[in-house]
This record gives sequence, structure tokens and C-alpha cells, in this order.
Amino acid sequence: KALGAEECARVSLPPSQREDRMTRLCRQAIEQRVFMPPYPPPKEVAVDTTLALGPVGAMPVTPHVLIVASELSCFAKVACGVVCVNPGRLVKHMHGGTYALVHIHPSDSNATPNAQPTPTPTANALGDAPSARAAEADGHGAVKAPSGTEEEDESTSIASRTCVQIV
Repeated sequence: KALGAEECARVSLPPSQREDRMTRLCRQAIEQRVFMPPYPPPKEVAVDTTLALGPVGAMPVTPHVLIVASELSCFAKVACGVVCVNPGRLVKHMHGGTYALVHIHPSDSNATPNAQPTPTPTANALGDAPSARAAEADGHGAVKAPSGTEEEDESTSIASRTCVQIV
């Protein structure tokens, strides 16, 4: 939420180059390599940005899976070869909310790199939330990185082996 509030420009792109807001926010967090505070920090965050955060907020390596808990709607997206999951809120006022089940299938050491696994029936689709259904998913609901990206390495193979179910 804080990162989205700090966006200051809109650029018109052709439909083939557009990415949705949640994917863009995840990509920005991954590219900044810092969990908190986002840069530039919101005015209401009392953090001296002249101090180095060190290992507390730093992200020295790109993760395979990034769980971004926020008050925004639940989603599962692939950004920069990273499976990004926002499980949403477990409780919404007096009602139940959502949570995420993340299944990462073990890699087959004999398989060729970037081979697409067959998801198990129990690790089925993304949940019923509209934002979750909008995630990049194959016919079985396995969240996977789009093909043809430069990140087709270990990160992409993790993404292709990950099933996210938002309940």
C-alpha cells in the first residue's frame, strides 16, 4: 500500500507492454532490494533514510518466493521471475478473510531445465478471489513465469513448480 501511494507518474504503453498494478508494485519492491521502507518513504513512516538499514530491511539476493502481506486484495503474480503472493487479510472486521497455501513441487534432478511439471490434483488452482484468478496460471492453476523472459533460470524453474491456492 505504501509503495503504491508513492507512484508519481503514469506512462501510456501499448497493450502488449502493459503490466497490471500488482505486478508492477512487486517488481518495484524486488528491484529496490529493500523490504521496508520503500523508496522514497511515505511521509508518515518515521524512518531516517540517511541511516543504512543494513541486514534488517535489505534483500541482498533475489528470492524465489516473496510473500507480501498487505491490506490490498489477495493475489499471486510472477514478477522478475519471483512468485509474489499477497494472502490478503485473514480476518476482515467480523468476517473471515483469505489465506494462501503455497505448494512448491520438488525438482526432478533428471528433468531438463525449465521443464513444466504436472501439478498434483491436491495442489490445484488459484482460489476464487478475482485478483487471484487474474494471475499468470497454466490450465492447472500452477503459477508460472511467462516464457521468453531473460530470467529463464533457477528462478523460473521455481516459479513453474509453484502452485498457489488462495482460500
